[in-house]
Amino acid sequence: MGVGTLRAPIRDATEEEVAEPERSANDDGVTPNPTERIALDGSITNRSHVNLMGKKGKVFQIGTWNVRTMNQDGKLELLLEEADRLHLDVLGLSETKWKGKGSFQPDKNTKILFSGKPSGKKENGVAIILKGAACKAFASYNPISDRVITVRLLAKPKPITNLQAYAPTTSHDDASIEEFYEQMQSVLDKIKKGDVCVVMGDMNAKVGEGEDKKCGIGKFGLGDRNERGDRLAEFCCANNLAIMNTCFKHHKRNLDTWKSPGDRYRNQIDYIMMKRRWKSSVLDAKTYPGADCDTDHILLAAKMRVKPTCTKPKRRSGKLNVKRLNDPTIKAKFKRESEQQFRNEAMNQNTSSETKPESLWITYKTILTHTAEQTIGRAKRVPKKPWISQEVLDLAEEKSKLRKQSNTPTQKQRYKELRAEIQRRIRRDKTTWLDEQCKQIKTLMQPENPRQCLNR
Repeated sequence: MGVGTLRAPIRDATEEEVAEPERSANDDGVTPNPTERIALDGSITNRSHVNLMGKKGKVFQIGTWNVRTMNQDGKLELLLEEADRLHLDVLGLSETKWKGKGSFQPDKNTKILFSGKPSGKKENGVAIILKGAACKAFASYNPISDRVITVRLLAKPKPITNLQAYAPTTSHDDASIEEFYEQMQSVLDKIKKGDVCVVMGDMNAKVGEGEDKKCGIGKFGLGDRNERGDRLAEFCCANNLAIMNTCFKHHKRNLDTWKSPGDRYRNQIDYIMMKRRWKSSVLDAKTYPGADCDTDHILLAAKMRVKPTCTKPKRRSGKLNVKRLNDPTIKAKFKRESEQQFRNEAMNQNTSSETKPESLWITYKTILTHTAEQTIGRAKRVPKKPWISQEVLDLAEEKSKLRKQSNTPTQKQRYKELRAEIQRRIRRDKTTWLDEQCKQIKTLMQPENPRQCLNR
């Protein structure tokens, strides 16, 4: 699907239905208590399994979203703004259309891990964004393919393994579907049995309304089950998974996850699933129609009781502040102290024994590094200035509100105008930022001091 294409993948349509506005996990409209266990039939019983956090734990939010593409200018920045606004700790992305595999950190509190095709056409692709506590609790990740990626987080009492998936659309044949589920099964079989396993993503399947306890499907699905929905139900049954966004009663606008062009039809094809042993730790699961990132899918999120544990990150020390050596006094001090250290080391060594070159190099490096840290210190890191303007972020916030309220022709027209205006201003901001960077590099390109240019 191209960036500018309005046509969405062909899926079976459902008729609009009117549902109860109140949210609960049972037919009586009672909000579930975190200290009670909610069964798929809506009944409330005492917990038979330990809660991930208990009563006083922080609410941990996970989400999944088909974004159609991440190759638009400014889309990543706007997506991170939406994640911050909704307080998401983990956000899985489908159809990113990023190539290759890897990870990067836009800022110190955000980590993005992605997996896509190594080459060829830009299609498919999955990613997981970790924010805040989840970023600090990151343990490992495994980029399986352009449709499956896993991330493991340290938490109490058990680690959490998040699996983000993007299933083939209805335009693919049954062989592609079977290959996808075989890959998923292979990944699940390798996950440690003690981990809290969460499977989420765009499954391109309709499990339909109506409870199916055997397959882990609750009462609050949408539409009629199709063949792909049967395959997903079999997968959940075989792996003891519960589909959490079918277990909580919401208005229909908080249940559907995809809308057709023109908003003529809506379907529920994105899911958050987890092992039934831990489903009592999920407090709620629903979609957020107001979240916006130029996609025909709606953000699906779930709230859990969980306590991520901070891993001990590798201490990343800054670069040595070599600019201070331009000061003659500091330069003389560095030279004097390093020479003294070399003399002391020479006296301590046994001159009769032969010293290996490797040992000499380690000694030389240790003395120079230690003396430099004591004399000139390390340079402080300067945070990168965001290139996207606050003006664009304000327009994006206004567009998100209109997405939720765009019922009248005037509101729909205003939404289209804002969407085009935001894209224009994003291109303008990026061009301005690139021009400033080029001017700074040109200014620093001085023959007498080329290092300044390299430091940019």
